[in-house]
Amino acid sequence: RLLLQRPKYRPRWPSPLHPPPCKMMQEDDPRIKELQQSAWGLQSLTTKPGNRVPEPAKRAAYKVTSMGIDLCSNAVYIEEADWVTRAVEVRKKIEAKRVELDEVEKAEREKLSGKCFRPTGGYGGDTVA
Repeated sequence: RLLLQRPKYRPRWPSPLHPPPCKMMQEDDPRIKELQQSAWGLQSLTTKPGNRVPEPAKRAAYKVTSMGIDLCSNAVYIEEADWVTRAVEVRKKIEAKRVELDEVEKAEREKLSGKCFRPTGGYGGDTVA
């Protein structure tokens, strides 16, 4: 009977076959909320009424914000060190896109300043005079 019993296997840390348990992100981590607020803020810049941002710039900003929101939504499934490195990259992209959108909107407003929109008589048709 002694030959049939298997010895208990205890992995020795650190082992390449059995790495130590990793620390995962917690749902209530303030870093997650801060990144999420930053992404939502950028998204609200593109969807606010009366903005003059062209559609391609809106789509590019939406891609960046969705990366940030996705990272925050899946944070509990990501290792903390990995999440922090990804969050730094996404935060830089969000801030760069925010500056870019401000410049694009200022350029569009200056392009349209001093011009008057006059109705052409059709449904929703306007001409620039």
